[in-house]
This record gives sequence, structure tokens and C-alpha cells, in this order.
Amino acid sequence: MSDTLKSLFATPAPAPRDRQEAAAQVEADARLVPDDDPAGALVVAIDAGLRSLIAAEAPEPVTSAALRPHGVAVHQLVGSIRGMRAVLHKAAGLDPDRAEARRDMLDKAWHGIGDERGVWTA
Repeated sequence: MSDTLKSLFATPAPAPRDRQEAAAQVEADARLVPDDDPAGALVVAIDAGLRSLIAAEAPEPVTSAALRPHGVAVHQLVGSIRGMRAVLHKAAGLDPDRAEARRDMLDKAWHGIGDERGVWTA
């Protein structure tokens, strides 16, 4: 991921006035995640994992164990919760009909990932 994008995600997003504005900010951030670099490769890997787990009707403990390493890799790459959220939304949105369920799966799996700058909480 370019240093410019990593720097952008290191900056806190402006405080939203409401849920609609917050959702719009997350979607705008997701559009900034490029398709042709390591972040894009992670989005593809996350999507493949989600599709496989959903097709197998895997229970939550299995999905969390399978998806958590992706969250760790994303955090190492982007270095912020804001960047993680952008990648999560981009990957989940690759299947619009199941996007909400896919976001929930990733949210639970990534709980506790982070560092002194912030920790993902489900």
C-alpha cells in the first residue's frame, strides 16, 4: 500500500453527524483501497475465504479462526482501524447480497486486533 494511502488511514476520519454520514465515510474510504497492490490482494483473499466459509455453512468459531489471520495481515499493512474498516467494507461489498453478513463475520473475527493506536472491537 502506498505511503500516501497509509498516511490517509492513519488520520482519524472527521466525526460524523449521524449514521448515514458515518456509512458514507466508510464507503468513501473503501473506494480508496486500490485493487492492484497488496491491499487489493488481501481483499481478494478475504473474499475467497468468505465465499468458501459461507458455502460450507461453517459455524462461527471456524469462520473466526479462518478470517482472523486476514485481519492481522490487514492491520500490519494499513496500520490503523480506519484502514482495516475500509478493507473490510471493500471485501464484504464484493457480494452485495451478503455484504451485511460478511461484514458481521469479519467484525467478529477481527475483534481485539490492533495496537496502541487502536484496537478493533466487535
